[in-house]
Amino acid sequence: MSREKKVLFVTGASSDVGQALILQIADQYDTIVAHYCHSHEDIDGLAKKFPGKIQKVKADLADSKEVQTMIDGMIKEKWLPDHIVHLAAPKTMNERFHKMDLASLDQTFEVSVRSIFYILQSFMPHMSKQKYGRVVLMLTSYCLGVPPKYQSAYVTSKYALLGLMKALATEYDSKGITVNGISPEMIDTKFLSDLPDLIVEENAAKSPLKRNLQVDDVVPMITYLLSDQAEAITGQNIAITGGMSREEVFERLHEIFWDVFDDEDIRLTDATTSDDIEDWDSLEHINLVVEIENQFGMKFTMGEVHEMKNVGEMVDIILERATK
Repeated sequence: MSREKKVLFVTGASSDVGQALILQIADQYDTIVAHYCHSHEDIDGLAKKFPGKIQKVKADLADSKEVQTMIDGMIKEKWLPDHIVHLAAPKTMNERFHKMDLASLDQTFEVSVRSIFYILQSFMPHMSKQKYGRVVLMLTSYCLGVPPKYQSAYVTSKYALLGLMKALATEYDSKGITVNGISPEMIDTKFLSDLPDLIVEENAAKSPLKRNLQVDDVVPMITYLLSDQAEAITGQNIAITGGMSREEVFERLHEIFWDVFDDEDIRLTDATTSDDIEDWDSLEHINLVVEIENQFGMKFTMGEVHEMKNVGEMVDIILERATK
């Protein structure tokens, strides 16, 4: 559906991803409302490149009063967004759970979850009335498998966003509104500045690409989810990981095995077979295969199922299918 006078609202527009996104799709909108908190210089540069199109709005998303003032200002200016992209999040940092205070969790929730709650609650009625809208939330690959240690606040807030995305996708699917999330692996941006270099380097080494993601690896998916071509896609958390490593497949299989067999003591190796796990009979094998298909988003042939004599062969087939 081609629409006139489209308005895009981007939170965290001064981020590397936000700037790249606006540069790529500015020509598709009449107005782009670009949110920032501290740094507006980069947005000023975009405003010069697209005169009259970029509208800056400043707000500390950790402050609910500032969020409401920003929303009220947008309504007053009649900048009612048809598309919303939520990128804003506090910088991630390593913090042991037992040393984390509640204020740290609260701030992360305010910026990542509560702010977009207010924003969507204010603007989704407009989308619903016109029976058209797009919402894209920035999640994380930590929502896909086993998350890293020492990221409790960040991971918890992203799972809350994932739940909100799923709930809203269901509630508004009859209104012409799509709500989706993207879960990229670590992106090489200034967002990583508070993480130790060793963690960033180790993540790059574990990636199938042997590097961390670049902004240009992520922006095209956001652009697609905002497009008319994605009108049939909603409620999806789309992984952007550069492919799956063997280690990642094992991590996800551990979770699946724990759920299917209700046993978190299971430890998988390439050589693990049904003889090593109690209750892994022919019936549970079918349940296991179905759950693997659901979690990895693939459908195995009967021949592939018969080839799964041990977990190592199972991983090989998953990795092979993931490249097709």
